[in-house]
Amino acid sequence: MSIAILRNSTALLLTLTLGACGGGGGGGGGGETTDPLNTRGFAQPGWVIEEGVVFRPPNVTIMITRDQGETLDILNDGDVTFEFNENAAGDEVIDFTIDGNTFRLVDDGSGDTWELPSSAGTAVMRLFLEYTSDNEAAEVYFLLNSIGRPTNPIYPENAVFVVGYATDPSTVTAENIAPVSGTATYNGSILANAVDADSTVFDNNGLQNVEEGAITLIADFNNGASISGEFELGNFDGDTTAETYIIPSVSINGNGFSGTFTVDDNELAPGQTLVGAEINGNFYGSDAGAIGGHIFTEIQEAGEETIYIQGAFLADEN
Repeated sequence: MSIAILRNSTALLLTLTLGACGGGGGGGGGGETTDPLNTRGFAQPGWVIEEGVVFRPPNVTIMITRDQGETLDILNDGDVTFEFNENAAGDEVIDFTIDGNTFRLVDDGSGDTWELPSSAGTAVMRLFLEYTSDNEAAEVYFLLNSIGRPTNPIYPENAVFVVGYATDPSTVTAENIAPVSGTATYNGSILANAVDADSTVFDNNGLQNVEEGAITLIADFNNGASISGEFELGNFDGDTTAETYIIPSVSINGNGFSGTFTVDDNELAPGQTLVGAEINGNFYGSDAGAIGGHIFTEIQEAGEETIYIQGAFLADEN
């Protein structure tokens, strides 16, 4: 399989400059992040995910296949949106758009799983609701492909996304979040998917390289404004020995942050190298009661296929 890394110039510029209309995470020393990340606006008390609102997962790196599974493309901030609607039959649907292609997934009746059926009626793409923040302003969705369809122009690999109502940047202050100590701790979960260069969406074992773990984030306003913490993931079916990842202090800008993470105590197997290791996050809800975001990294090893890890997390303030 060939690999192409696609970097939309506009998306890349926004990620680097973090301008007022840019991606969701602020970088250390970058400009203020003021994007509400949805078409309704910044979070207000009582707002929950609802129909008719288009949500954009910020700063998310995703993987898709083209050419009937022959090319694995990696898209940075790759034009992903979620819109929750209702079809003519009265079913809840999610119009999931990725790289200009929209897939309509229909509620299977459970209220937390949406499916894209094949012509034979068998689901070939499933979207699972995994986590909801305590303030119900943000949710994490896991996209799972079971069997690919060669007729599709593109087909996304398994991926994890955060959608929701971002906090108004003026709310992200010590006075509003942690008025007593100046620090606030957020605990939650992270879900990630690993894909290597030989992977295609036509593999049936879609859950083989999916791992879930805990994440802890600390918002510290005592010396500026920064986020630090750590998260844990399994070994992705033995592809990597790393399980604990450290997030060093990265600056909060506006309602978000952006930086990199490392591996605890050189947990990678001999010869493996962590490349990129990007983490982006945003505060969600009118009270900044949740933090959600995305990770993406490569694990490289000489003579072996590169492993790509993409995931999302959601944590609530204690």
